[in-house]
This record gives sequence, structure tokens and C-alpha cells, in this order.
Amino acid sequence: GESDEVRLSHPSGMVIVRNRLVVADGRSLRVFDRETGVYRGSVDVPSATLLTDLAVGERGEIFATDTALDGPMPFGTVYRISRRGSVSAIARSSVLGHPTGVISLGPQTWISATSPGAFYAVSRDGRLTHGASLPAEGALSGLLWADDQVVFFSPSTHTLYAGPLAGPFDPIATRVDTTGNMGWDA
Repeated sequence: GESDEVRLSHPSGMVIVRNRLVVADGRSLRVFDRETGVYRGSVDVPSATLLTDLAVGERGEIFATDTALDGPMPFGTVYRISRRGSVSAIARSSVLGHPTGVISLGPQTWISATSPGAFYAVSRDGRLTHGASLPAEGALSGLLWADDQVVFFSPSTHTLYAGPLAGPFDPIATRVDTTGNMGWDA
């Protein structure tokens, strides 16, 4: 989409922070007034390749995943963007793979990744901890927290799975062609 003030080139994940709608758009976060849609500015993440998903942390910061697919880096990054707009990479590792989804639960940020398909917790200091075992091999796409359960999509099995953080994860929908970026309307 576009407006007179800003053109979105590759909108992806979105999150609401107080009275603002924040949209991941390529290498930038675009900020809009939640009620009026008026453009309020951007936060650029120059080292990013493709920001894909966003989550709000308990302190009002934003966590963003960068899949780094088709980019110069062989693996992706998880960024923290402070309420004032400063950007820092909190996780960047070949173990991380290419993160596609993010949720923030208290002091930990949880991510789903593709290449390898994995589910991780990222602590405030950037330490990665493997999450519960996954029911399917291959890539994961998206991540959602709903009714005290993690929800994610497995493109290789065309299945949506859900379960508690500690697992197990059970199929909740099968034969799903694609989910795009998952989100939850409040």
C-alpha cells in the first residue's frame, strides 16, 4: 500500500504498541497512528535483509526477525528496537537459521525458524535455548501465542500445530496451503 507520506514496499509483520501500528517493511519499521492511519515515521534497520515478524516486549520494546533469505548473511537475526528507536541485534547465529516468527513472553523472546526448522527462546542477553521437540521435520513459518499455547505452521507437512511451550504440539489444521504471516486480531 501507499499514502502521500510513505510507500510500503514489502509489508510483512505488524504489531500494535500503545496507540501506534508498527509494520515490518523490508529493512524498516513503519509507524502509523493506530486510529487515524497517519504516518508517524520509520526506524531503519540497515543491516537487515528482510524483516518478517514483530512482537512487543514487556518493556514496550519491539522484537523483529530478519530471515536473511537471499541476502549476504548465511543466517538470520533477531533485533531489539527500543522505545526510542535504537536497534541492536540480540541473536545472530548459524544455529538460529532463518527466523520467521517471534513472540515475547516475559523475559524471553521465542522464535520459530526455517533452515533448520527449530523453535528457540532468546534471553535478554542473546542466549539461545532450544524449545520443545517439534512434531515435524523441516521449516517452520510464523509463531503465535493464543490461549496459553504456541501456534506455528509447518510448510513441509501443510499443518498448523499448537501446544504449550513445553510441548507436545498437536495438529489443529491440516492440508493448509500457506499461512502467510500469522497474527492475532485482538
